[in-house]
Amino acid sequence: MSQVVLATALMKSGGKGKAKITKESHSGTRATVQAETQSLSRIKGNVASRKSLNDGINQRGIAYDVKQAAREAVRKTELEGVTAKNGRRGTRAHKILEDNVPKINERYRGTGYGAQAEQFRLPSPDGIKPGAPARVRQQGSRGLDVVLTKNDTPMKGMDLKTGNAKFADDFKQDLRVRFKLNDIEEINIK
Repeated sequence: MSQVVLATALMKSGGKGKAKITKESHSGTRATVQAETQSLSRIKGNVASRKSLNDGINQRGIAYDVKQAAREAVRKTELEGVTAKNGRRGTRAHKILEDNVPKINERYRGTGYGAQAEQFRLPSPDGIKPGAPARVRQQGSRGLDVVLTKNDTPMKGMDLKTGNAKFADDFKQDLRVRFKLNDIEEINIK
């Protein structure tokens, strides 16, 4: 069957396998549009699964890139000779990480994935709804170093830890409610 005849039959069938046009090909074998449209349906299914796969890759990729940026930020503070005294190294590493978030966003532009640095939220009004956005370190607010988003909806929180400090379970749960997140990851780099 010629490609033109097949394409015309596929268009007429709407790609749903309804057309049953057959035509003798040059080799004498019979080809049916129905078989071809079923094949087209499988291809469409594969495209959907590839899109899902790409989503998973982008989601893991942006989280990995934030962790890499955090490692590089801590390493840069060490190379700069910033001491850990009075939290100076941690403060500097956080600032470097914050400055690198736009580069991460540039890498994921057009995928629907993004990262927002230094996000703060006020307490949840009822323990269920997310808290209102707040200014950086506003009284009563709690924050995360980076919030990963998909289509501008928060999906994961990440917080750089350069010392021995760690989130208490109740603090972490409060962050989950304030940001409406299930996943909050502490990036521990000493």
